[in-house]
Amino acid sequence: MAGDPAIEKVKFLLVALTRGVLQDDGVTPINVFVDRSEDDPIREEERPAAAIRVVDVQLDPSLGMAETRHNCTLDVDFYEEALTFGGLSKRLSVMASDWNALVAADRTLSGRLERFEIRSLTAELDAVPDLGCAIVTSEFSFITPRGDWTTIQGATGIF
Repeated sequence: MAGDPAIEKVKFLLVALTRGVLQDDGVTPINVFVDRSEDDPIREEERPAAAIRVVDVQLDPSLGMAETRHNCTLDVDFYEEALTFGGLSKRLSVMASDWNALVAADRTLSGRLERFEIRSLTAELDAVPDLGCAIVTSEFSFITPRGDWTTIQGATGIF
């Protein structure tokens, strides 16, 4: 992880966080995938699941021009077992609510992020990749040295 881009370090932590969302049994974590291609959709046997995708990164010079602020948009697609026909089912609502509680418990990912805000939850058929899916869209930001996008300059240290 030391030489990985900072965004990959954040995605690694988001996977760990998302594994806290449990299946109906209240014990088993859901399956979590990162950067899953549209050519390789979540299969029925992989459900319940979550797919994590950073869909946008806007870069801004920060502070004394020696840092870069990475303003990121994240989509987490939650998939329930049933292929329900559109809409936000109870199971999808529970998964999104559980994930929100996990984010709220550590909104800076142990000091690495400046902010982490959940912006929307949708299950509208035109917006989701499959039936039985809801997308939680969030925004977060972190700072790196301007010439080194592998090091996160967080509130609690250098990562």
